[in-house]
Amino acid sequence: MFVGAAMPTVAIGLLYTLDLDTSSGKWIGSQILAGSAIAFSVQSSLKIAQANVGPEDISAVTAKLYCAFVGALIDNHANGKHFNSVDYDVLWAKACALDVPIYLHPTWPSSSLAEAFIGAYPEPIGITLGGPGWGWHGDVGLHILKLFCTNVFDRFPTLKIIIGHMGEMLPFMLERCYDMSTRFTGGWGPRNRPLRQVWDENIWITTSGEWSLAPIKCIARMENTKVERIMYGVDYPFESNEKGRE
Repeated sequence: MFVGAAMPTVAIGLLYTLDLDTSSGKWIGSQILAGSAIAFSVQSSLKIAQANVGPEDISAVTAKLYCAFVGALIDNHANGKHFNSVDYDVLWAKACALDVPIYLHPTWPSSSLAEAFIGAYPEPIGITLGGPGWGWHGDVGLHILKLFCTNVFDRFPTLKIIIGHMGEMLPFMLERCYDMSTRFTGGWGPRNRPLRQVWDENIWITTSGEWSLAPIKCIARMENTKVERIMYGVDYPFESNEKGRE
């Protein structure tokens, strides 16, 4: 079986309004466990773009809840800004210190980026193209490359990042990215580890919303993504558990 592991998640958005300074989080955690009959691992949602929630709050949502929270799920950008500057090192440092993964989840494009998807078709088509139909997947892949180019993985060599939807296009472009990162003078800058090694050691992908055997067969034949780095995911509530079982 190509799928290496399963990881249920708390849906993105459900904890955005949670006041981390109260006992609400602990209560929610206890209710999750009480209702499940068995213990299981979940990830918390953390909205960095929200005014009262910052990268440092990952410690609160992983350490304070009574249930077994094992990481944080965050939007791919904050008002169009990716997290590759040193301003976000506190996030990566905290994740490494807690030894938990960060799930970079796609989100709607910023207003400026959304304009690129406007065309000679009805507005809803452009919205879909900018989101789940294409745009937000490629934007997550770009984010990973920007983290590499700004030495985030050198500064935090034990960082664990998860991306969904069969790797947000990256597995199918990896060879090209490897080539471009070293082809020109200086490549994408000096690195302690090449992109191929970072992909092997720091990145996991999930099947969320991509359950066809075709992409996973393609990845298996390319042999550029380790089997144990592929996790089963549903993408709930955007996709149903029933559809994921089909």
